[in-house]
Amino acid sequence: MRSTNTRNSALNALKQVIIEHKSLDEALDLEEQKDLSFVKFLAYGVLREYESLNIILNQLLNKPIKTKEIELKLILLLGLFQLKNSHTPEHAAINETVELTKLNHLDYAKGLVNAILRRFLREKTTLLAQLQSTTITEHPQWLLEKIQATYPNHWQTILKTNNMQAPMHLRVNQRKTTTIEYMELLRQQEITGTIHAGLPDAITLNEAINVAELPKFQEGWISVQDLAAQKAAYLLDLKPGQKVLDVCAAPGGKSCHILESCDIQLTSMDISNRRLNLINENLKRLDLKADVRQGDASRPQEFDTLFDRILIDAPCSGTGVIRRHPDIKFLRQAKDIDQLHQLQVKIIVESAKNLKPNGLLLYATCSILREENDLTIKKALEQLKLFSTTPINTIVPENINAQTTAYGWQILPKEKGSDGFYYAILSKSST
Repeated sequence: MRSTNTRNSALNALKQVIIEHKSLDEALDLEEQKDLSFVKFLAYGVLREYESLNIILNQLLNKPIKTKEIELKLILLLGLFQLKNSHTPEHAAINETVELTKLNHLDYAKGLVNAILRRFLREKTTLLAQLQSTTITEHPQWLLEKIQATYPNHWQTILKTNNMQAPMHLRVNQRKTTTIEYMELLRQQEITGTIHAGLPDAITLNEAINVAELPKFQEGWISVQDLAAQKAAYLLDLKPGQKVLDVCAAPGGKSCHILESCDIQLTSMDISNRRLNLINENLKRLDLKADVRQGDASRPQEFDTLFDRILIDAPCSGTGVIRRHPDIKFLRQAKDIDQLHQLQVKIIVESAKNLKPNGLLLYATCSILREENDLTIKKALEQLKLFSTTPINTIVPENINAQTTAYGWQILPKEKGSDGFYYAILSKSST
């Protein structure tokens, strides 16, 4: 049986997201918890279903919980989520949630928590039926309206996909093994999945598992990476001996895939010294080498050379990966989008100065918003007189559910497929 401390770790993570506006990844990193998978199940689940759980809670309360009592509200939402979704025995879910009030010095509320959760069990069928008939998007209003306006024919599918648990995609390190050989290794461990014809390194697992259960993970045979993100190494159209710059490289997934794909010289740069450690850890696990350095890609950088290829996986809203990071719905605000757009333009313009003539610059975001994608490229090109866009289909014809846009590819999140992603390729002329 899962302990009260396990649930308290989930509560602490939720408090850091909702109250302190930290990312869920950052919050979970602070929780040293043996049963991390259950902590994640609870924290991710409450954030995914926050709107639905609030509707249920409000129907069960005689009077609303005061704004200052957000901790109590989160305890109740945790309890409701467990009773609604978890395989935890009902009595355990109730008792352990009540214990959370004591652990967090809210003893006065233990009777309320007990009563609310028991009432939910009595009225569960009716409450869930009412929920089914209610229009719930689980998205903030500003983002809902933006997605509806941008994708009038797809917005409902996008929202539905965002509210699901993301599939688990693997990238096979071809320097260690082959995709077919690794599939056989998975089969021997009774782990099932599918190889992708258009992405020779990619495997999608039928069910997500802990990375520790993946055979040869620590030996560097495999990495976890979304299908759309795996496209970057192919879109760079790499040739042996080229010099490549990844300017927003952390945590290093695309940098490592580039090195696995071709014998090139790679410089991996990121603004965060802390996140540079993640790049180095990934390189070490995969037995790869790169020149890793700290730098702000939005400002002029001095390198000893110009580069044949530059990858910009730009800071963005993350609106294409909400199913993996449901905290985005709480952390992002409408005003952030223009600020991100301006930062992205700066990064493109400054990075482009380091590209050789006839070189390629690949711009990527995990966003589905035009302001960060096509409109960012349009604005950057106004300042880059020697640059033009290269049609992506001329480099890689297979498009993973992509829509061709004025400047690149917009990939929308797909239930069992890739995350939402955007790519555009800029080429630099020699004159």
